[in-house]
This record gives sequence, structure tokens and C-alpha cells, in this order.
Amino acid sequence: MRTEDILLAVKPKFSAMIKAGAKTVEIRKIFPKHTTGRRVYIYSSSPECRIIGFFYVSSLEHLPLDELWSRVKNISGLNTHEFFTYFSGKNMGIAIHFDKFICLNKAIMLSEIRKEHPSFTPPQNYRYMPPQIALYTTFG
Repeated sequence: MRTEDILLAVKPKFSAMIKAGAKTVEIRKIFPKHTTGRRVYIYSSSPECRIIGFFYVSSLEHLPLDELWSRVKNISGLNTHEFFTYFSGKNMGIAIHFDKFICLNKAIMLSEIRKEHPSFTPPQNYRYMPPQIALYTTFG
């Protein structure tokens, strides 16, 4: 089982909701198992292209879509149409629950990371954080 931190790409609309505390669950089609307690960094995708903070996974649920929607509709930041469109063609979905989002003192721009790590590629969905990047965000 892997133990690295995870970098999760989130659209700016939703990363703003996470940062404001209005969204306490992230919905995914795929995500690693056994991540309770794991630190997950939020990469706010284009046009922002920056790591804004992190949370610790409080629980992970893998459920049929109707059941998942009933559990997350008030905390996901999605409306019914967005939720079911996102999961089109799927029977199951994943909810990544967290209690508190911790903002970095200063967001870390993709361009800053690439100065030190030119081959760094942000995730389309998620990726394990290279240790040197995770260390950099600790002091960012």
C-alpha cells in the first residue's frame, strides 16, 4: 500500500468552495483505496494552476450513484444534473470526505514548481505527490 500524499486536481469553481468551507466532500470516479487519514493537496486547475492547500481524508465511500447522491448532495457543491452527468455510464461513485481544509500561507503556482522540477506534470484527476514537492508545499 502506498503512503505518499496525494495531489488532487479540482476545477477552480470547486476549489474556491473547498477553501471557503462550503464543500466538504470531493466526488470521483476513481481514487486510491485505503486513504483515510492521508493528506490530499488541492491543485486548482486551469486557469489558476496552483496548489492552494490540503485536507486529511476523514472517510472514503464507494457507493451506487443514487445512494451516493443522497449522502453528498448538500455538501458536494454539485446540482443533480452535474452529479449524474459527471457519472454518466457509471454505476458507482466515490466520495472523499474531509473535515477541515488547511490553506497554504501562499499558494504554489505551477510555474514555481516547474522552476525546481521542470518535468512536473499536474494531474488530470489525481497523482501521488513526489516527496520533494510535498516537502516544498510544507514550507510554501
